[in-house]
Amino acid sequence: MANVSTSDLTVIFSNITWSVNYIILPICFLMGNFGNCLNLIIFFQRISRSNSCLLYFFSASVVNIFILNFGLTLRILRGTWSIAPALKSLLFCRFRTYANSTFFLIYRLSILLASVDRMCASSRNVQIRQISQPKVAYRAIIFKWIFCLFYFISILLFRTIIYGQCLMPPNTIYESYATISALAQALLIPLGM
Repeated sequence: MANVSTSDLTVIFSNITWSVNYIILPICFLMGNFGNCLNLIIFFQRISRSNSCLLYFFSASVVNIFILNFGLTLRILRGTWSIAPALKSLLFCRFRTYANSTFFLIYRLSILLASVDRMCASSRNVQIRQISQPKVAYRAIIFKWIFCLFYFISILLFRTIIYGQCLMPPNTIYESYATISALAQALLIPLGM
């Protein structure tokens, strides 16, 4: 096996970073927006709005547009042109982290609710099948949005810029809360599906 020097690894990682920032991320941005726009066109039709599962997917597509056009755009700016407004402004640091966290949780819960809706729709029990209705889906979507908007409110209060990065303050109760919250999301949402 050939010895690879540190300078060779640096060149390899620089090429990978360049490829991701200049080629892969813009393609993901364009294809993601195109796909989500098609989803919105399909899911917003009258016949689709009568299907509760498609309402959850409509909600997920709306959130994906925010994620792509806000989160991925900022990632492309930072990786390609070294423009990082979240590192210059504490207000923007907090808002960016809050928006990204909220939108990703809304997306995950949309997929979870769609899975639960399909489980209810295929149940043998009539009362459980009654849960799979557009009226219930609209209520669940509204509740999900309100819950997620309040769930991450602590980010707007406690995030700070440390060592040139937008981070949670170390050795605080907020750090413990954020860690437990992240673990709960990572474990409970997939288990709910």
